[in-house]
Amino acid sequence: MGHLDRITQEPGVKGGKACIRSMRVTVGMIVGQVGAGHTIDETLADAGTPSGRFFFHVMARLAEMERELTVERTRAGLEVARQPGRKGGRKPKMTDSKIESAKKLLAGGIPPRDVAKNLGVSIPTLYRWVPASAHA
Repeated sequence: MGHLDRITQEPGVKGGKACIRSMRVTVGMIVGQVGAGHTIDETLADAGTPSGRFFFHVMARLAEMERELTVERTRAGLEVARQPGRKGGRKPKMTDSKIESAKKLLAGGIPPRDVAKNLGVSIPTLYRWVPASAHA
């Protein structure tokens, strides 16, 4: 993503859930950073003139379109990946056989710390899949 993508997004909002600023706010922010009557790289339009504001409007719209195209392509790619049955994300650390083993070991009086270490998972992961109330 280019610099203009970040200019058109609200600060503190991550990912595709960004709220797009209005053109007036975006241009006002640019004029505030650059300063009216100053030029960027001395080759682009003056941010304090009508033609300069028009230039920034066009650039902000291009950045907005680029962002929307990126989101659209990402969603299309995820949809294509889901069609053959693929799910995104990490594979679960606990398999059905590990869950059964954990239940048996916990029922046999083995401490949860030892069970988790034996299965190669953390204690919170063990309790996520085998709640404490299930083996108490």
